[in-house]
Amino acid sequence: NINKLKQAICHDAISKHYETTIIKSIPTRYIVECSNNTCRSEFVIWTFVFEHTCIGAHHIGKQHANTSWVAGSE
Repeated sequence: NINKLKQAICHDAISKHYETTIIKSIPTRYIVECSNNTCRSEFVIWTFVFEHTCIGAHHIGKQHANTSWVAGSE
């Protein structure tokens, strides 16, 4: 949901020591960028999917959960 997304972006900004500016916040789009004018980093979320319907972890492929993620240090 949108609140969890905002919390995740806030957590990332705090842990990596940068500030963000909300560019657009509407039900189908959320755009946040770094407040530093020389930085080009931005988060662009186009739609919010509340249910993940693919087979997910049951397939072999790219795996994003590494040991650091599981331990909570990322």
